[in-house]
Amino acid sequence: MPLDVKDTATAWLRSVRPPRDTLRADALAGLPGAIGSVPDGMAASVLTSVNPIHGLYASFAGPVASTPAPS
Repeated sequence: MPLDVKDTATAWLRSVRPPRDTLRADALAGLPGAIGSVPDGMAASVLTSVNPIHGLYASFAGPVASTPAPS
């Protein structure tokens, strides 16, 4: 009997789950980068003469979109 797509996706998500004991440290390590991207995104948008909120969206969307891609 073939596996259901939902069962396969659930099994994959469980296999890539980060360990709970390092989750807090990982979030804390990412915090400086997240804070630093706010002024960078706003400055880039001001330099291109668009609304600063668009720079914030762009600084957020880039890392999120490239996360699944291997380096």
